[in-house]
Amino acid sequence: MYTMYRIRAVFHFITNRFLGLFSWYKHRSRTSKIVIAILIVLLCYVGWKFLSGKNKAGTYLTEYPKIEPITEIVTESGNVTTSARMDMYSTTTGMVDRVTVKNGDRVKSGDALFSVISSATDQEKDSARSTYLSAKATLDGAKATQYSLQATMFDVWDSFKTLAENDTYEDEKSDNRTVPEFLISQKEWLAAEANYKNQEQKIKQAQVSVNATWEAYQATQDSTIKAPIAGKVYNLAITESDMVQAKSVVGARPVLVVADLTKTRVKIELNEIDIPKVAVG
Repeated sequence: MYTMYRIRAVFHFITNRFLGLFSWYKHRSRTSKIVIAILIVLLCYVGWKFLSGKNKAGTYLTEYPKIEPITEIVTESGNVTTSARMDMYSTTTGMVDRVTVKNGDRVKSGDALFSVISSATDQEKDSARSTYLSAKATLDGAKATQYSLQATMFDVWDSFKTLAENDTYEDEKSDNRTVPEFLISQKEWLAAEANYKNQEQKIKQAQVSVNATWEAYQATQDSTIKAPIAGKVYNLAITESDMVQAKSVVGARPVLVVADLTKTRVKIELNEIDIPKVAVG
C-alpha cells in the first residue's frame, strides 16, 4: 500500500513538472520556441550518438597462422670494379705527335691510341742504351754463373751421397759421421747448395735492373701506344703537341683509360656472421 502511494506521488510530481514546463513553453515567443526546439533535438541527437557509440562492439581482424619463406636482407657497402680496365701511360717522354682516338671510341686489342716523339738528345739515347746493355750483360753473366754453380752442386752432391750411403757412414746415428772425411764432404755439399740459391737472388736483382734500364731506354725512343685490351676509351687527357712523361718517370700520370664496363663487379667485405646468409644472385 505504501509502495503504491509512493508511485502515485512520483507520477503526480512528474506530471506537474511537465505541465509547468509546457505552460512556460506555451507562453514563450515564436523565436524562443524555435530555439528551444532545436536545442532539445540537438541534445537528443548527442545523447543517442553517445549511447550508441558506447554500446557498439569493437572491430577485430582475425588472421590464421600460415607458413611462408622468411627473407633476411644483408646490407653492405663496397666498390664497383672492372676486371677489364687498363690505365694507359706513355712509354716515351716527349711530345704527342698524333691522337687517333677520342672519348667513347671502342677499340680492339692492338689498335693504335696515340704516338709520341721523344724529346731526348742523341747523347741521352746512347747513354740509356749503353746502361741497358750493361745491365743485360750482368744478367747474362749471372745466369751463366748459375749454370756453373748448379753443375758444381750436383757434382758435390753425388760425391757426398756416395760417401753417406757406404757401410761406414750409412747409419745416421753412427759416430763415424763426426769424422772429418764425412763432415768435409757434407759441408762442401751444403756450401754448394747455398751458393746456387744465392745466385738465384742475384739473377732476380739483375732482372729488375734490366727491366728498369729497358724502360728508361724506351723513354728515349719514339713510340706508338696501342690498346692492350678491347674496350672503350675514357678520361682522354691529351691532345696533339702536348708534352707527356714516360711511366718510368716519378709523378707520371695515365693519359687515358681503356675499359670494358660490361665486365664489372662489386667488391664487398662480409663478416663471418653474414657469409652464410649470402648466395650468388
